[in-house]
Amino acid sequence: MGKNFTTLLPPRPQTQWFSIRPDFSLDLQGGPPLASQPHPDPHIFQVDPTTHLTFNLHLSKKEKEAKDNLTLPFQFSSEKQQALLCPSLGQATSYIFYEPDVYDDLDQEDPDDDLDI
Repeated sequence: MGKNFTTLLPPRPQTQWFSIRPDFSLDLQGGPPLASQPHPDPHIFQVDPTTHLTFNLHLSKKEKEAKDNLTLPFQFSSEKQQALLCPSLGQATSYIFYEPDVYDDLDQEDPDDDLDI
């Protein structure tokens, strides 16, 4: 008995594209495309999508300057950022002192005594 070997090769990836002819029939082609950039049709005019909006997307020069000079609340100046991150030694530090009130229920024997378990 002879040995039979079969080798299956997967198909190579292939690029296909089509173009529409003037009579509206399709022209199917394969292989690498001749040009990757689409050719603009001189008869088609580009439409500006912002022309019929009810609001203004463009800023005037004065508005751009005001926007650039605006400091947002979450942005700190470098001086304030350094003061918050590295307080100097002369600054006072804060402490919280708790003084129990007369009506505070502080029983050290059973701290969970007031819970209904």
